[in-house]
Amino acid sequence: MPNGSQSPAPRDVAQLYAQAIEEDITPPLAAISALTEMIDSQSASTTSHLLMTLHRNSTLILESPLATYGTQAGVRLFERWVRDSVGTAGRGATLDEMRAGIVEEGRKFAKNGASECIEKIAREVQGFLKDDCTILTHSFSRVVLLTLKKAMEQNKRVNVYVTEARPNCGGLKTHAALTALGIPCTVVLDSAVGYVMDRVDLVLVGSEVVVESGGLVAGVGTYQMALLSRALNKPFYCLAESYKFLRLFPLSQQDLPLLPFSSSGSGSSSKTSSTLPLCFKKSLGLTTPLLSPPSSNMGESAEETSSGLDKDERQIEQVLLEGMSQAMKDHQPKYDYTPREYIGLVMSDVGILTPESKRQQKGTGKEANRLRNLLTASSRTGKCACGRVRVPVPVSASAPETPDSAPSPPSASRSSVPEFFPKKKKSPVPRTHPFIRGYIPKELLAITTNMSKEAAQIRDDSFDDEKARTNHIEEAFTTAPVIELTEEEKAVERKLVRKLDRVIIPLTALLYLSGYLDRGNIGNAKLQGLFTLLDDDDTKYSIVLMSFFITYIIFSIPGTLLAKATSPALTIATGCLIWAVAASCMAGVQGFASMIVCRLFIGLGESMFGQAVAFHYSLWYTPNEIAKRLSIFIGCGVLAGAFGGLIAYGVSHIKSSIATFRILFLIEGVPSFVLGLFVLFFLPSRPETSRYLNEKERSVQFLRMDRLNLVEKKKGIDWVAIKYALTDWKTYVISITYSCMNFGLGSVSGFLPTIIKTMGYTNSEAQLYTVPPYAVALVFTLTVCYFSDRQKRRGLYVSLVFALASVGWLILLIVHKNQKVRYFATFLVVIGSYGAIPLIMSWVANNVRYSESARAVSLGMLNTVGQCLAIAASFLFVSKDGPKWTKGFSCNLAMSGLAVILSLFMTAYYHRENAKRDEAEGGPPAKAVTLDTTVLYDKTIGYRYVV
Repeated sequence: MPNGSQSPAPRDVAQLYAQAIEEDITPPLAAISALTEMIDSQSASTTSHLLMTLHRNSTLILESPLATYGTQAGVRLFERWVRDSVGTAGRGATLDEMRAGIVEEGRKFAKNGASECIEKIAREVQGFLKDDCTILTHSFSRVVLLTLKKAMEQNKRVNVYVTEARPNCGGLKTHAALTALGIPCTVVLDSAVGYVMDRVDLVLVGSEVVVESGGLVAGVGTYQMALLSRALNKPFYCLAESYKFLRLFPLSQQDLPLLPFSSSGSGSSSKTSSTLPLCFKKSLGLTTPLLSPPSSNMGESAEETSSGLDKDERQIEQVLLEGMSQAMKDHQPKYDYTPREYIGLVMSDVGILTPESKRQQKGTGKEANRLRNLLTASSRTGKCACGRVRVPVPVSASAPETPDSAPSPPSASRSSVPEFFPKKKKSPVPRTHPFIRGYIPKELLAITTNMSKEAAQIRDDSFDDEKARTNHIEEAFTTAPVIELTEEEKAVERKLVRKLDRVIIPLTALLYLSGYLDRGNIGNAKLQGLFTLLDDDDTKYSIVLMSFFITYIIFSIPGTLLAKATSPALTIATGCLIWAVAASCMAGVQGFASMIVCRLFIGLGESMFGQAVAFHYSLWYTPNEIAKRLSIFIGCGVLAGAFGGLIAYGVSHIKSSIATFRILFLIEGVPSFVLGLFVLFFLPSRPETSRYLNEKERSVQFLRMDRLNLVEKKKGIDWVAIKYALTDWKTYVISITYSCMNFGLGSVSGFLPTIIKTMGYTNSEAQLYTVPPYAVALVFTLTVCYFSDRQKRRGLYVSLVFALASVGWLILLIVHKNQKVRYFATFLVVIGSYGAIPLIMSWVANNVRYSESARAVSLGMLNTVGQCLAIAASFLFVSKDGPKWTKGFSCNLAMSGLAVILSLFMTAYYHRENAKRDEAEGGPPAKAVTLDTTVLYDKTIGYRYVV
């Protein structure tokens, strides 16, 4: 630590927290208050020192015996806010100014945060409370109390059952508060929940925290209450302030972290075992401390035994009179975890949220199912590039202004990235503090509503009619706020796309040009003396060609996942350097074995490149932009075929003691290495880390991708999504279609000069005559992808391209003497071989947009499955079959025909599936509605396929 720093003693922070708890402040706010005062009382010379001190003191609070899950939520929320505030502060702001701003906002939130939040929640819940309803609640919750108080103020008659909530008996505190308000309240035993559940209309509970997995951590007993509510079909609603959202992913009770929290996040030492949430003694069924057991000495007198039993009975009587001893209470669980599938709605100050659970519940009809799916899938908020959740647009923009319904803003416009010091201006409804507006986990934000008295009255009148109630609730959620870019942001977007095109497209296109030259130059090298090193053996040459695909296939999926897990730019550059070195080494091969080794490494390098670039494009470009860019990218492969022929033609005229094929490999291999180094340093990797974007451009890039569900909700590799993609039959059908394309591509790239030579040309002429088919294919590929993007269709264009290839292979198969017609057919097969590549890759990237991990593995699967047939193509065109090549042309015709059938089948399937979803959901989804696809993936309501 820098000298001169004066941070408070470690016990001071814990004492501040403990003092706040004694003042009846909730744990999250108590933690924020303590940390705010800590920042105010210490001096730091650098921001790093400030953050380190904050983290150290946060750890001390979490290790306090009074720490709870709510404490952790408050600490993490405050840490993120301080860290990001320091990181986004203006250049002119001094450290003292930043610290003053943090302290000001921290104190303001700690003082007014709870009252503001629970006031909003209580107002929102009123729409779900009818007159003369019976409510069951658990233990003590401030927000539940205020909700019931507001219901009484609106002249709603409510009857309340509250559980005793042992061992702390928080229900008695609730009973006293409600009785003082004049609200009828009955305390019931924890074990009597099932007994009274039939008399209950709905269940309202508070929370300790709401976890990111969608579940609820609350006072022990909440879980069993939720189970009974589910079994008896009673609405179960959780009321939770948004500062209680915590990034935890428990799946069961055993997954809850131990309390207090250590710095590593695990439980602390055994001396704190009395505060653990699940710490029953190993001898389950026995209460600690044990009552004095009856004597086991069979020789004791009856009087002594009776005395022992009387002693036990006296202890039992004392427990019944006085309740559990403190020792007994210390060894009881304080909290339990309620999975998301048992929670109906989460009422929060940022709106009405829904866990994903509804997908597992069977409803009471079509409308109920539709509601559950809608609640599950719909996400109504935007998000800026730095992770802040944008203030949602109210659903009922036309709702009248009432005391229970804040006025709706006139438009859905949003501000830019929030500044460090929030400006004093009116913000859209709902109003939230920068802590909440900026840093609650986005995954928990699903739906935001703005209830009016009219909507509440509709619910009240139809509360007893389940189907009608479902329909009315659905009406409140069907109008999704559309997140549209402002005119200023659209202008920034147009400039941004042009900027990306100037940086990303040239670098990746040149890479593909270089890579395809290195991959395909073996076909030209064969005619310049390479074949003699193989003893003019067609089988050896085919094996050399095939060896490239071994590593290319094996490492395609790992290579693409590596781009997802690390840096796409780093993965692409590394692959380029590997294949460049191997391609250059081809100049020194001396025989069959060395050729295979070099081709294996070329395949390894290119496996980390081709599909990784498609994945990289999907991070930067929208579905309506990606095909045109991929067509330029793949077009450079077509251009490589043309340049390769020209370069080979020129090299063949070099007079040198070195074999011309060796010169060819060096000329085309060395530039790839230089280009790989250039890409390593200059290719932008991800929008959130790119130095090429300013903050405004980064924000717009995030918005334009997030509104189309193209921003990853989970960091790192999502293995569940990968498993889903690998078990999805659509992945394999598209991959087989791609494999049919690669079958023809392998034939063209490896044997086109040989095929043209049999039309009566010399070696040099054959290489020269490969240029026009590639040039025409380049123009065709760019054109067809342009119209595909413009019409937002993929399948029909894929079918068209394969149909042209089929015609070309058919002509080559049946026409033997007319060499002009045969040469024309080579134009068609080259068009069919290259034109489908960007279309299929775009098709996959567009339809697997629900997860980056799934998208990466699906694109990798294109190569893994797609290149298998390319291996077979390496053995088709042997010298003895020329010039008719009946076997090779027939197989290619069959593969192209199969590709036409499969692409038409997938087009029809996607069209039919979209139509079915439109019918089930009452029409097409609203444009630009952000969906939460982290759980249901492409089954999410509102998700549509690109046809």
